[in-house]
Amino acid sequence: MILPHVALIFLTFLAALCSLVYELVLAQVLAATLGGSLLRYCTVIGLFSLSLGVGSLVYARKEYSQAEKVRILFHVELILAALGLLGPILIVFLDPFRIGSSLGLLWEVVFYLPVVGVGFFSGYELPLLLSLCKDRRRELETLSSDYMGMFAGSLMVPFLIYPLGGPFLGSVWVGILNLFAAGIVFFCLYRGRIYLKKDGYIFGALSSLALVLLMAQNYWLDWIREWFIS
Repeated sequence: MILPHVALIFLTFLAALCSLVYELVLAQVLAATLGGSLLRYCTVIGLFSLSLGVGSLVYARKEYSQAEKVRILFHVELILAALGLLGPILIVFLDPFRIGSSLGLLWEVVFYLPVVGVGFFSGYELPLLLSLCKDRRRELETLSSDYMGMFAGSLMVPFLIYPLGGPFLGSVWVGILNLFAAGIVFFCLYRGRIYLKKDGYIFGALSSLALVLLMAQNYWLDWIREWFIS
């Protein structure tokens, strides 16, 4: 087996935690930029749930070998990490263009794209993880770890992310956590000798971006604060 069951459970927990944190952070950023906290949280939860279902349906349309499943899982983790790292920052960066535009509704649709992206790939990811289990009991254990990860994510936002760094820096830290999950999958691919060099390059580029965002946090966080204050 390319991906051991213990690693599978741990990955499922991490993936669920990261996805829920991304959505809660995006909901808060959308509320701050567009206004209407209740509306933003309700629409984010609704779109997240819908996108989860669409992602699961898309996965069900094709069969993959075990090696292909693990490689696809690696790519999904990278995509989710990228959405988590850049989604909230992109919304704030584009907000000045929305304010000066007559196409306000179109900009709102654009702002919700990271929400849909995280939901779609999270929905694609869960059945992919379950399909890597050998039997029914392990599938249920993996599914249980998904629920526990979402619960942990719901507690992480108010008790850890917001008090220590706020939504933007918090999304970077969780993106790094998502990259750690991708690193575990990449290690399993490397050990199974089924990795591609370009996989390593993409993983290295995203990890470098996360480190740059972390080290340069004072610069881009100051810009975000100035924009919101002004």
